[in-house]
Amino acid sequence: MQYFFVDDAGFDRLVAEGELLEWAEFAGNRYGTPRRPVEERLARGEPVLLEIDLQGARQVRRSMPDARLVFLAPPSWEELVRRLTGRGTEPPR
Repeated sequence: MQYFFVDDAGFDRLVAEGELLEWAEFAGNRYGTPRRPVEERLARGEPVLLEIDLQGARQVRRSMPDARLVFLAPPSWEELVRRLTGRGTEPPR
């Protein structure tokens, strides 16, 4: 797993120039996947696995229609609620 960090102006530039394969804002922070490293690995025949949300998957699907998308569901509704409330970004029900 690789992470790249940029300031707000840098992120804005990446979005404006189409340099991100997908991006989203979550809990006051913005996250995205740089397009170039993904395309370079695919060009070398290497598989690429992205751990992204549904919004990101839709963006990937638009720019890479041949991508294989897999949706991983939580084992139960109760477990989903526990995970969401446990990370402190969602209000309790």
